[in-house]
Amino acid sequence: MIGPLAVLAVLSLAGGFLFNVPKILEGMFPVKEAGPDELMLTGISVAFGLAGLAISYYMYVINPKAPDGITAALGGLYRLVYNKYFVDEAYDAVVVNPIVQGSRSILWQTADQGMIDGIVNGVGSQARGVGGWLRRLQSGNIRSYATWVVVGAVGLLIAMSLAGGLR
Repeated sequence: MIGPLAVLAVLSLAGGFLFNVPKILEGMFPVKEAGPDELMLTGISVAFGLAGLAISYYMYVINPKAPDGITAALGGLYRLVYNKYFVDEAYDAVVVNPIVQGSRSILWQTADQGMIDGIVNGVGSQARGVGGWLRRLQSGNIRSYATWVVVGAVGLLIAMSLAGGLR
């Protein structure tokens, strides 16, 4: 991980020396000379940054047992901060779990299994039922088919004669 960061650091330093960045950005951000307030804030920021580096060097290089002692001394406060004030757990309990349970009960069991699967399975069973009924009409016997053609023709002639015949 240090390799990419080192490359970025070298490139940013080279870019800062090669290009006059304040001059490039002058149109968007007018250049303002640093006054005493800005210099004081800069000094405070640098001091706190160096103090943080010194404390971390002491705790993790010189005295590696110091973090365990601090953890034990702070107890519940350390656990609260370490777990990020339990915001993730609260969010899971209040938002994520109700959405997951609602999706399971409403979308999956009601909409998917009840409606969509019910429609698909109902169409399939109706097609199977109609196919079973139509299968009885097909016996493979030519005489049976000829009989049905004659019965249909006679039925058509009767229906036409009752309707008034051909005109």
